[in-house]
Amino acid sequence: MAAILERAAALDFDDVWGDGGTRVNIRDDVWVGVDDAVGAGALALASQLCAGGVLGPGAVAGKRVVELGASSGLAGLAAAAGGARSAALLAVEGRGAGCRRSAARAARDLGVPRTALAVVDFDWGAFTARDGGVDVVLVCDVGDDAGLSLATLRRWCRGDGAGKPALYVALDEADAHSCRYAACLSACRFEVREIFREGGVAVYECFATAAATDVVAAPLPPHDTTLRHVEDGVDLEIVQRADLGNEYGVWPGAVALADHVSATFGSKNFRAFELGCGSGYLGLLLAARGAKHVTLSDAHLNLAAWNLALNYDAAADAGCSVDARRVRWDHEDDVDGFDLGVVGPRETFLVVGAELLHILDSQADLAREVYRRLLSAATFGRDGVALLTTAPCARPRVTPLKKPCDIGHCACCLFLRRASSSGLALDRVCAVAAPRRKDPRLKNADVRWENEHDEAIWVLHLRLRPDD
Repeated sequence: MAAILERAAALDFDDVWGDGGTRVNIRDDVWVGVDDAVGAGALALASQLCAGGVLGPGAVAGKRVVELGASSGLAGLAAAAGGARSAALLAVEGRGAGCRRSAARAARDLGVPRTALAVVDFDWGAFTARDGGVDVVLVCDVGDDAGLSLATLRRWCRGDGAGKPALYVALDEADAHSCRYAACLSACRFEVREIFREGGVAVYECFATAAATDVVAAPLPPHDTTLRHVEDGVDLEIVQRADLGNEYGVWPGAVALADHVSATFGSKNFRAFELGCGSGYLGLLLAARGAKHVTLSDAHLNLAAWNLALNYDAAADAGCSVDARRVRWDHEDDVDGFDLGVVGPRETFLVVGAELLHILDSQADLAREVYRRLLSAATFGRDGVALLTTAPCARPRVTPLKKPCDIGHCACCLFLRRASSSGLALDRVCAVAAPRRKDPRLKNADVRWENEHDEAIWVLHLRLRPDD
């Protein structure tokens, strides 16, 4: 195996077939043509799927295989060569064309039916997995966005019995992203069992469990605190990353908004789309309380995806489905009506966001994003309302429903003017009590709560303007 790894490191990707690529000897006389650089993890996993490997062809023969985040596609192609019923290469950005050429070569050189191979362009931040249809999941040589797969893997691998797919992960431990990914798997309640190692390259077999029982010896990503929220029927663990900025902690406004939503709409008869989710606390709390469906969205999703995987069982046990996807405000590529799910006749669609308005430079984009989410709901015949928390108006005794104030630094009224120009109307303003750091439900609240709010938090209820 060491010799194979050495050959992989020294591969010369000249124009072997005229359009780039080479053939890789993964074991004995098994050669696979690929069109891109091959990572050490992909080579190790592919070799162990061949005859004589730890897993062998029996691990994939007759099964539906998915390689998640394929680069060269080597692991998935090895599964196809081992007799997989089907192999889907979910190719990361920019690698789809190379994977397709590799699949064509595999069909030619290995005699794999072309219909058994599929290549799908893949984005860690926009991928939504559905249950069923997968028997084996392969992951290798992850990049910096791979943490977004944790919730997907948790969904696929949750449960008991023959319907639960097998998960094999191959990582080069000399790579920092791989070390972090292995640690996150354990933190997110996967049992991680090492089945092969050669040098610094390891192949793991992973199982979704109620609690991690075999923690990989790799450091967890740095974070300040893990907040725990405990109430009747709810027990959440939320990792907060201070090194990523204040947006990735739990804010008082998120706690207040979750309580307001539950008090106003009940715990179950709504679907929520959270904008700027940060750590994902707000959406995950609504999910654990029994919302029908929750989508967590942010421009940077790694932490929210980690927390979703960590708390996936709590949401699933409450009957809520949860997705996480990358959404950049007012970006034309990041809107999808199917984010809403299938809303029932007695359900409400909510757009929620906690303490987003203080970022004055992005208020216009936020207003347009809220508008298009509510418009999408209306297009599907769904009743929608946006709920956003903010500090009260900077001018005492001002009633925003009548007229916003004219103070330039008042985030609340500045946003309301921008919302109005974007086609939104203020339906009502609710003053809610700010939670305290010593709230008995919260354990290890973030340090930003040291200066407790002395005033109420406002919740703005926004709807589409009737004339739009």
